[in-house]
Amino acid sequence: MKCLPAIDILDGKCVRLTKGDFDKSKIYNESPLDQAKVFENAGFKEIHIVDLNGAKSGNRSNLSIISKIASNTGLKIQLGGGIRSIDSITEAFDLGINKIILGTSILNKEFAREVMQRFDLNKIVFGLDVELKNNIFCLASHGWNEVSDIDIFNEADAMPFDVNDRNSANEDHRLKYRFLDLRTKELQENMFVRHKAAFAVRDHMSKNGFIEVETPVLMKSTPEGARDFLVPSRLHQGRFYALPQSPQTYKQLLMVSGFDKYFQIVKCFRDEDFR
Repeated sequence: MKCLPAIDILDGKCVRLTKGDFDKSKIYNESPLDQAKVFENAGFKEIHIVDLNGAKSGNRSNLSIISKIASNTGLKIQLGGGIRSIDSITEAFDLGINKIILGTSILNKEFAREVMQRFDLNKIVFGLDVELKNNIFCLASHGWNEVSDIDIFNEADAMPFDVNDRNSANEDHRLKYRFLDLRTKELQENMFVRHKAAFAVRDHMSKNGFIEVETPVLMKSTPEGARDFLVPSRLHQGRFYALPQSPQTYKQLLMVSGFDKYFQIVKCFRDEDFR
């Protein structure tokens, strides 16, 4: 779990609304920049900012204040409120904002689709407010001023760990939720590097007259330096296959068969102690 301090800005001041009611606001600090520095001096590295004027009416008059926070502190900023166009997202990133939170605007499916196509999704958060209407939880929008008839059928469970930060969980926990671990930026990049490396090898070897072969994964055990991994045979009781430690066993077979120019990106299974 990551806890972030938050600043809600209304008419250039730090406020807190009561249940989203703009008529029931309390001022906590006249200067959002001073409040941000208080949080930074307390040791926080990130901050959550909501532009309430933008959320209510689309008025982005607080952008200059938010820009000062970005340029006069070392805080990473996630910003929400009134960001309802591609241009406003681009403008926010240009100000030095690290992450954008979209609310009302994502009710427009075409806009949401365009956002997902044009921007790094690690820097975009879709977030919606919920309000009780006729005993049904419905989506609230436009700074809580409108409550739609779209109800919440199912609530999402909390994520097992932050997919934007692999260090938020130990390796055992990440492996338990491997489908989420593979969404992290590091592993995504690793998969692409592996693909590019394998593609480059295949392309180079093919252009030079080599063919790619695939040797069996189950074979008879062969005495070599390392121990074999054994796989019991279902059809032949008491007999075992071995996972090949290396493809050398088949090298001679291929060469005497006339395949003198071949290659293989091979999987090697070696049961070796650490050295």
